Amino acid sequence: MTGRQRPFPQLIIGGGMRCGTTALFSYLAKHPQLSASRRKEVHYFDLHFDRGHAWYKRQFRMGKAVSNNRHQLLFESSPYYMYEPRVPQRIHNTIPDARLVFLLRDPIDRAISHYQKNLKDQRECLSLRDALEAEEERLAGEEEKMLNDPHYCSAVHQYFSYKARGRYAILIKRFFRYFPRNQILLIRSSRLFKQPTLTLAEVCDFLGVTRWQPDDYPVVNQSRIKTVVPKHIRDQLESDFEPYERQLEELIGWRSADWPDKK
Repeated sequence: MTGRQRPFPQLIIGGGMRCGTTALFSYLAKHPQLSASRRKEVHYFDLHFDRGHAWYKRQFRMGKAVSNNRHQLLFESSPYYMYEPRVPQRIHNTIPDARLVFLLRDPIDRAISHYQKNLKDQRECLSLRDALEAEEERLAGEEEKMLNDPHYCSAVHQYFSYKARGRYAILIKRFFRYFPRNQILLIRSSRLFKQPTLTLAEVCDFLGVTRWQPDDYPVVNQSRIKTVVPKHIRDQLESDFEPYERQLEELIGWRSADWPDKK
């Protein structure tokens, strides 16, 4: 079967970077009614959209038949999809009936973990304080360039968005413009890690597949670099995120006090 004849995936997983998408992908990849992309992060709708739909479809194995007239559901996971501003419309124009699952982590912890990952990958040379202070200047004008030029990709936007990726209400609203809410499932990362069986059951119900669980839930993609964060930096981050947390509560009813470390 050629790339053009292959089906599109029915499930796309996204979320804030360092929010558990790798774990969820690895668990769902074992589900007998689901078929994962050949590699976890396809990055079609953000970085490789120029390659075309046929290329995208070739990133998936053909789903096996699981019952009469029903094959495995195809899925992929690319965290950057949630933050890249062109992605919601691109997904909608390509797969309007797609199911979207987004994982959200405490934005303060997410920002710090993101910084730790950049240190590990030798992308970041600034201290945490300096990197957070430099973010606005680093990102200035990048989204405008992306929206004005469909071929423009920004490494700065992708990698140095420590605070911007945690402004969840802004990002979720972009998807609500294109998709009905019953096609979007929002999950706290902490729930996936602490209650994986219940979380997977919720995802299975959302997809309309049989509830299922793997034999175990191995920890994946956990950073070994730990940055000691002074209290004044955490306090500043809490202040920075406060208006966006209020917006998130108004949008979906999640309170900032319900993030695990704030209880």
